[in-house]
Amino acid sequence: MSEIFHAVAKLGKGDEAKAREHLEKCGEYQGMASSSTFLKLVMKVLTPSIFAKRVPTLWSRDSTVGAMEVDLFDDHIVIRFKDTEPLEHLAPTVIGYHRFVMKQMGINVIRSELHGWSLSKPSSADLWFASYWQ
Repeated sequence: MSEIFHAVAKLGKGDEAKAREHLEKCGEYQGMASSSTFLKLVMKVLTPSIFAKRVPTLWSRDSTVGAMEVDLFDDHIVIRFKDTEPLEHLAPTVIGYHRFVMKQMGINVIRSELHGWSLSKPSSADLWFASYWQ
């Protein structure tokens, strides 16, 4: 997937904000394309608390690299990536995927903060994001 994410990042033509935007849109599309009608119905009854509890398990089921750690607060979630350095441009795409899931739950993500990612450093040992909602 990193090759695809690199190609998507190049759509930003060197502009980091635009590259991140393209990668986040890619993640939203991945969420939409990979979600069956049944899964979309399940997402409608999810809560941030249930989602936060399931994220690490879902990651370990679907990925052979690294892990995710999650902290949930009243108005935001923090997701940290552990040992995922081989997966470049992972965090911005997961932000997009997360935004898709939250939207399916009826929750509006108003902003996301991304740490440990840049075009020049598409992955790091200290990679995490926080998404805030209303």
